Amino acid sequence: MSLSVSIVKRKLVSGENAGKAFYFGQVKAGELVSFDRLCEKISEYCAATKGDVMLALNAMLLVTKDHLEDGRTVQLGNLGTIRMTAGSRGAESAEVFNVSYMKKARIVFNPGKVLRKLLTQVTFDRTASKTVVVTCDKIHVA
Repeated sequence: MSLSVSIVKRKLVSGENAGKAFYFGQVKAGELVSFDRLCEKISEYCAATKGDVMLALNAMLLVTKDHLEDGRTVQLGNLGTIRMTAGSRGAESAEVFNVSYMKKARIVFNPGKVLRKLLTQVTFDRTASKTVVVTCDKIHVA
């Protein structure tokens, strides 16, 4: 499996290298697979029709949403797990801390074994591309 990488020139706006330009590899997004097409492909691997798959996935979304709202982590079989999390600002003491210190909630997906294995098989291909200048706050070191 190979991901296409283009080279992007980014000028840093802060830090010790502010004003200097660096070149970074950026993975190019591939074609978007629509929900309709996804359901169609899934139906090719099982006895369910495309409509059945759409109903099941939409129901899974609603049930997952309900469990996330109740603070649960949802196991999606071999696909992985999904949960809600949020950080907070710090307080000088536990007594001072209140829920207004909480930051925006976000949803975290942790891939299952099959998708994690996929990450170990990735290769990268540099694509011919024009250089794009983007402003960035810091150097990204791998």
